[in-house]
Amino acid sequence: MKRLASNGGFSLVELLTVIIIMGILMALVVYSVNKWLPNMQIAGASQQLLGAVGQARLTAATKSALVKLELFLPDSYIITMKDPRDTVFAGGNWIRQGSGRLQNGVQFILRNDPETYNFWRDGSLQAIPAQQPQIQCIRKPSLIRTLFVMRSTGLAEIR
Repeated sequence: MKRLASNGGFSLVELLTVIIIMGILMALVVYSVNKWLPNMQIAGASQQLLGAVGQARLTAATKSALVKLELFLPDSYIITMKDPRDTVFAGGNWIRQGSGRLQNGVQFILRNDPETYNFWRDGSLQAIPAQQPQIQCIRKPSLIRTLFVMRSTGLAEIR
């Protein structure tokens, strides 16, 4: 009997095996990205908030003025500076220095709305109560992270 010539292709079983292995690998990649992405979004929000605190401290030190960082629910902040020519301590004129919103759906969890942090003329944080306020952010109900603890000596990053 004569044997038929082989075309040199892949059999159906070999193709199905490769497709199944690729499907399993893709499922693992999607699972990993879904686990990694919210953490990266909160890390980005943490860096953004750390930049806002740095801007407030730097403005207070360079302009020799009282500066406020106010956090508003759900996800925005404003940096204002007391007009250095203003002699009235309470009230008076405040000049907006910057503002922003946390990105990617990350939100604050605050005890007060707004929550205010004052930076003195030397850039130090105003004395705060013994109960150190925590700045927390949330991405999903299951993912709540404490990003910072505000202390009178400065900002302690937890991340």
